[in-house]
Amino acid sequence: MEEENQKPEANLEQEKNIFEADRESFKKKLEMITNQLQEKEQTLQQKLAQENELKRKRETKLQAFERRIMDMTKEWQKSEDSYKTQESLKACCRTSADSADFNGLKKGFEQERQIQQDEIHSLKAQLERMTNTFQDVESTLKKELAEKEASKVPTNEQFLTYKERQSLLKDEITQFSQCK
Repeated sequence: MEEENQKPEANLEQEKNIFEADRESFKKKLEMITNQLQEKEQTLQQKLAQENELKRKRETKLQAFERRIMDMTKEWQKSEDSYKTQESLKACCRTSADSADFNGLKKGFEQERQIQQDEIHSLKAQLERMTNTFQDVESTLKKELAEKEASKVPTNEQFLTYKERQSLLKDEITQFSQCK
C-alpha cells in the first residue's frame, strides 16, 4: 500500500516539478517580454521626446517667421502709405504747376517755331541768291565757251579752268544744300 501511495505521490511530485519548471519557464519568458516591452517603451518615449522637441523648435521657428512676416507687412504698409502720400502730393503739385508749365511750354514752343520759320526764310533767301549767282556764273561761262568755240581756239588750259569753275560751283551748291 505504501508503494501504491508512493506512486501517486511520485506522480504528483513529478507533475509538481513539471509545473514548477513550466512556471519558471513562463516566469522567465514574462520577464523577457516585460524587458522587451520596457525597452520598446523607452525607445518610443525617446522618439516622442525627440518629436516633441522637434515640434517645439518648428513652432518657435514658425512663430519667428510669423513675426518677421508681420514686421515686413507693417514695413511694406508704411512704405505703401508713404508712396501713396508722395504720389498724392506730386499729383497735387502737378495740377497747380501743370497750368503754369503748360503756358511756359506753349510760349517756348511758339518762340522756337518762330525762330525755325525765320531760319527757313533766311535759308530760302540764301538759296535763291546762290541759285541766281550760279545761273549768272553759268551763263557767263557758257558765253565764254561759245565765244571760244566761235573763235575755234580751244585751249586745254581754258577747258580745265572751265571744269574747275564748274566743280567749285557744284561744291558750293552741295555745301549749301547740306547746311539746310
